[in-house]
Amino acid sequence: MTAGENEFELLKRFSNGDEDAFADVLARWGKPLINFIYRLIPERTEAEDIAQEVFLKVAAAAGNLEERAKFSTYLYHITYNLCIDRIRHRTARAARASFVSLDEAAENDSGEKLTRQVPDLSDLPAEILRERQETKQSVEKALAELPENQRAAIMLKVYEDRPYVEIAEILGVSIPSVESLLFRARQNLKTRLKRP
Repeated sequence: MTAGENEFELLKRFSNGDEDAFADVLARWGKPLINFIYRLIPERTEAEDIAQEVFLKVAAAAGNLEERAKFSTYLYHITYNLCIDRIRHRTARAARASFVSLDEAAENDSGEKLTRQVPDLSDLPAEILRERQETKQSVEKALAELPENQRAAIMLKVYEDRPYVEIAEILGVSIPSVESLLFRARQNLKTRLKRP
């Protein structure tokens, strides 16, 4: 990105035909956006798909964007809404799906058998590996059990270090609502992590 040029200026240049300007926006925001999405929807391919959809929306609106808020606020607001839509769609689809045994081999759309690949962590001492895995699973489970808005608020505050004002704009709520969401999320996490 050119020094002194913000994302809105780059998008104006892109809307006037400068494709390198959009590449600069992608280079700056691609990875942080995918990481944010991945924390809400922990499937890498789906996170990348959603990020691509977000950037397509940004590209389509490039010539009409006005600098009313920080670019990151605009970007994360679109992203949050797409993630919530995807989560709701997935929940509705899961409610309609039939149950399948986890012991059965999975198949892709072509009917090919899929194998599960687990990373090799054999170099770590068994005790440390076990503790890390248990902690990670406990935290992931506790986060997954939070309501969507609480989970998003925690992700934006803890993982993204966003200020309350920006979180409020991204989630489309007031600052007191953000404070309340974070308080409830922390209480819920504390309760869930204390369970045996």
